Amino acid sequence: MKKRVTPRDKKYFASLYASKRRLKNRVLWHERFVASAVAEYLEIYGTKPKRKPRLSSNLEWLLTWKLKTTLCPILMWCDGLENIKVKRIGKYRMAFRSEIWIGPEDGSGITSKGTITGEIEVRHTGKQLKNYAMVIQHENCTYEAKKA
Repeated sequence: MKKRVTPRDKKYFASLYASKRRLKNRVLWHERFVASAVAEYLEIYGTKPKRKPRLSSNLEWLLTWKLKTTLCPILMWCDGLENIKVKRIGKYRMAFRSEIWIGPEDGSGITSKGTITGEIEVRHTGKQLKNYAMVIQHENCTYEAKKA
């Protein structure tokens, strides 16, 4: 069953997209989820994770919100990451490469495949990202998402 979008939902998203502060807070919120998934993946806490870290879905949500913060000329969204390959660089740092599905948020439902490469470093607590740099190549355009 498909959920209907109410006028209240439309008003909420309109106010969310109109405020840079709200978008930044949403990005920070998803950065924390990515940080915990990276910490589990790198086994920073010294134990193997009980479940497989949800790194690809957390990256997908982070990129969805990051694409809305002036990275692209139009509102875009990330539909998923496929074939993610991760390489550990240091105790708190990893590099990754993946295929990414991106599409406009206008409701057309058209997505196309691109590539993403990047590095992510978490703080020693594993609860926040220290920095990251991701390069998305999609339809002859290059978008760079970073935190320094």
